[in-house]
Amino acid sequence: MDQKIIAAFDFDGTLTKRDTLIPFGLFVLGFTRWIFALILLLPSVLLFCLFLIDRKRLKEKLLTLFFGGMPYAELEERAALFVEQKIPNLLNKKGMEELHKHQQEKHLTILVSASPDIYLIPFAKKYGIDAVLGSKLATKEGVITGLLEGENCRGAEKVRRLQNYLGAEKNYFLYAYGDSAGDHELLQFADKGCFR
Repeated sequence: MDQKIIAAFDFDGTLTKRDTLIPFGLFVLGFTRWIFALILLLPSVLLFCLFLIDRKRLKEKLLTLFFGGMPYAELEERAALFVEQKIPNLLNKKGMEELHKHQQEKHLTILVSASPDIYLIPFAKKYGIDAVLGSKLATKEGVITGLLEGENCRGAEKVRRLQNYLGAEKNYFLYAYGDSAGDHELLQFADKGCFR
C-alpha cells in the first residue's frame, strides 16, 4: 500500500502575510468599536507581558471584547464575507504556491492553526483545502461566549490535533509549513518541516 502524503499548513504568516484575527475584528466591528476593544485589551496585554496570564487567557479576553455576545450564525456570515473580501489581499504568494503544488500532487492538505476556525473553514472551502484543525469559539445557546472550546491550537496542541485527525501511528509522510515559535513542535514532528 502506498504511503499517504500529508501537507499541513499554518495559516497566519504562512499562507497569509500577517496575523488575521485583528483584521477580522476590524472587519466585524468597524473602526471605532475595534479601537475601543483594543484599548480595553491593554491591561490584559500588560499582564501577559508580566507572565501573569497565559496566551490562551489573553486570546480569550480579545475574543470576548471582539465577539462576545454575538450570535454564532451572524459571525459565520461575517467570516464568509471576510474570506471573500479581505483575505485575498493578505495572501502570501510563496505559501499559496506551496499549497498549490501539494494539491496538484493530490496530497491531503490540512490547515493547522491557532486562528478561529470560523473563518478558516470558508477559507479552506474556497481554496480547496481538505481539512481544518483550528481554535474553536465556544458558544452558549448559539451565542459566542468569548472563550475557546478546548485548547488554543498552538505549539504541542497542533501535533495533538493532527495525530487525533490522522491517527497516532505514522503511516504517512508529513510535510509541515510554519513561520513562528507556535509551529516549532509541528515542524519537529513532520518528516519535512519548512520554516519560512
